[in-house]
Amino acid sequence: MLSTILATRETPCVDPPAEVPLSSTQPPPPPEGQEPQPPSYSSAPPPPPPPPPGLPGGESYPPAPPGGGGYPPPPGGGSYPAQPGQQQPFSIGDAFNYGWTKFRQNLGPILLAALVYIAVIIVVEIIFFALFGGLASSSTQAQYEDGVLVGYETSGGGFFLTLVLAAIFGVVFVVLGAIMQAGISRGVLAITYGRPLEVGTMFKFDNVVTVILAGLLVGLAYGVGIVLCVIPGLIVLFFSQFYVWFIVDKQLGVVDSIKASFGLVNKNLGTMVGFFVVSLAAYVVGALLCGIGLLVAVPVVYIATGYAYRRLQGEQVAA
Repeated sequence: MLSTILATRETPCVDPPAEVPLSSTQPPPPPEGQEPQPPSYSSAPPPPPPPPPGLPGGESYPPAPPGGGGYPPPPGGGSYPAQPGQQQPFSIGDAFNYGWTKFRQNLGPILLAALVYIAVIIVVEIIFFALFGGLASSSTQAQYEDGVLVGYETSGGGFFLTLVLAAIFGVVFVVLGAIMQAGISRGVLAITYGRPLEVGTMFKFDNVVTVILAGLLVGLAYGVGIVLCVIPGLIVLFFSQFYVWFIVDKQLGVVDSIKASFGLVNKNLGTMVGFFVVSLAAYVVGALLCGIGLLVAVPVVYIATGYAYRRLQGEQVAA
């Protein structure tokens, strides 16, 4: 009995440790003879994105608040400036502000070129009427025999010749207008590209044949539209207003330049309607100021048109 009790004390009864099941998040034990590797946290969240680039002048954006709430607006309720290469959407007000600013900065060359073109128009009108004015005029005289009126005699070209000469005069002015518009557009494009404006720039006539042919085609379509109750002719002028710009700037051909103008206007139809109304208002105000105001209104509208032409194509315009 005593031996049994002693044996019990030497070998106490202890339950074996229960096996702890490996959880899905714990790595399995390493093979025998290898040291355990530190756990890898492949599912850890990615690091936060870097802050946006700094502001001009060495300043920086304020740090983002904790919790991913985004960057707060700048003080004063404004907005952060656009990054380099970004432009604001096209605005009619911006176009005319640009036109007025660049007109004042290039006042001398613009007015000198305008006076030269006005002088050319006056000379052409004088020559035309001196050569053909007498042919179009007609006079009617009564014919009498023995004191009795027997009929009337008409001398001169008559109504038909007047129409023919008017058509010739219209063609001459369409061609002259296209050449002048090409010269002015070349000067305006120099401004929008940031190049200095020189008077000679507005009297370079590269691609003059293309400009004349395109002008004749647009003039013909305009004339037909005027015959068809006027409105179609105005629509032709409205949609073809950029054809000279495409010839001068992009070196497009006769048909391609007109198609490009129609496409650009049609793509920005609402904007261009508003631009046309503001341009017309500027011309009316300039004409009411004894016509002298047109020396300001015309260049401002042309520069604004050049701004619109480039900005509506998503191109950068020189400040």
